[in-house]
Amino acid sequence: MKKLFITSAVFAIIFSVCLISASAVTTSYLPEDPSVWKSFAEDGPENVTVTIEDGATVVRSDGTAHWPCAALNLSEEDQITVPIEGTSLEYDFTVDGGKSSILFFMKGDSPDSYTQNMYIRMVNCVPELGMALEADIAPGTYSGTITLEEMFKNMSTYQEALKLAKNDDNTLTFSGLKIYSVGGSVVTVNKFQFITTEEISATSSDESKAVSTD
Repeated sequence: MKKLFITSAVFAIIFSVCLISASAVTTSYLPEDPSVWKSFAEDGPENVTVTIEDGATVVRSDGTAHWPCAALNLSEEDQITVPIEGTSLEYDFTVDGGKSSILFFMKGDSPDSYTQNMYIRMVNCVPELGMALEADIAPGTYSGTITLEEMFKNMSTYQEALKLAKNDDNTLTFSGLKIYSVGGSVVTVNKFQFITTEEISATSSDESKAVSTD
């Protein structure tokens, strides 16, 4: 009768499973230091002050007759570059006691010196704000998320604006921000941030041993 012996032969079976998961990278557009904002009295003697209150950026004017603004010029190392595809803007802000206008500047343009089509005017490209042809955002609280592609498509000058603003690698670089206080409004911004979704591939392996006998 033949006995069974465990041989030393070992067979490795490796199962590789490729998993695709989504990872979100979040970048805030709002600085933590309010002193980096500049006040511009564009049409009169009024100015604005910028404070941080309970984590929110608050813009107030010192009058009610004009439309001064707070301007943020990001240094080259602080500018935010994100891919157009897969990136959304998340916003959460309130306009109280008047109106506002909010501009996002791109590709090195800034509130100090800018040219047409190198900025996004929020009221013209975010449906919740009314898609108005004018510059002003009506009083109210606004919050939501919109993709950068949708924002550009909603602009009347979409093709030209995107052609001028986008980088060669199909990214956008955000370089400045302007928030107006129109008619004495108080603008409280809880959130302006970019959310970029990235796909991550992960490989897992399982190794098992087979025993052969004689």
